[in-house]
Amino acid sequence: MGIVVLGAVFVDIKGYPSDVYIPGGRNAGRVEQMHGGVSRNIVEDIANVELQPTFIGLVDDTGAGADVVRKLKAHKVNTDYIRVTKAPGSLSSTTAATWWRPSPSGPTSVRS
Repeated sequence: MGIVVLGAVFVDIKGYPSDVYIPGGRNAGRVEQMHGGVSRNIVEDIANVELQPTFIGLVDDTGAGADVVRKLKAHKVNTDYIRVTKAPGSLSSTTAATWWRPSPSGPTSVRS
């Protein structure tokens, strides 16, 4: 089986305003969802150096869960031991978007 990584999968939701960020206001911009979770990130990095890892984890039966598994398979990660469940919350996502905005001292993030 080789290298085995056990852990969680998260989906990070990040927002990028197209203009000046207005705290507590409406902000036009774009929102991106990115697969995350330290273990998921590590197994993808291991696969990127062609070491053929296996990932053991849990995802829900939503499109986001299926997308995580599809992407790991595309990176040649063995996903045979990823359990797909109907249990709510088995694929964690951030509950608030993080808005990235430029500032004089560099990028900052603000939780909405």
